[in-house]
Amino acid sequence: MDRFSALKAFTRVVEAGSFTRAADSLNMPNATLSKTIQQLEAHLGVSLLQRTTRRITVTPEGREYYEKARCLLEDLEEIDASFNTARNKPKGHLRIAIGGSTACDVLIPLLADFMTSWPDIRIDLQVADKPADLISGNIDCAIRGGPMEDSTLIARKIGEATLVTCATPGYLQRYGTPRLAG
Repeated sequence: MDRFSALKAFTRVVEAGSFTRAADSLNMPNATLSKTIQQLEAHLGVSLLQRTTRRITVTPEGREYYEKARCLLEDLEEIDASFNTARNKPKGHLRIAIGGSTACDVLIPLLADFMTSWPDIRIDLQVADKPADLISGNIDCAIRGGPMEDSTLIARKIGEATLVTCATPGYLQRYGTPRLAG
């Protein structure tokens, strides 16, 4: 006898108030359900239900067993739900390497919202203009511009940036307008 299935079957019979309705909700034949309950009663050495042709009545032992079984099944469902939620919810340590200007202009302004949305992720932001060694630095993600130096890594284009050279009017008056070489 599968005690878990028997426990579930018994609680369903009590809640449904009949073997037929319980068997239908469990998608099992009425005879199988009846046999399962008989095996459970034999295992426990007590009668959980009094049966007549017209109805079932829960015995005092059956009522006590039902209350404990229901609590146990609810706890089990809660445990399963907590793991399903935890499994589907990202968590852990995320190490990101990024250049200084990209960090300041793009990523850092987005971090507060990200951390609110994903509180179980801890960010380790490594800001440097020199490309980091992703493997030895144990870095999960790098955001860089330009061609990759290591072709064994996986890269995805996430955007484009235009670089513009700027100067103040005072600089241009003093040093003149720069010209492109060649």
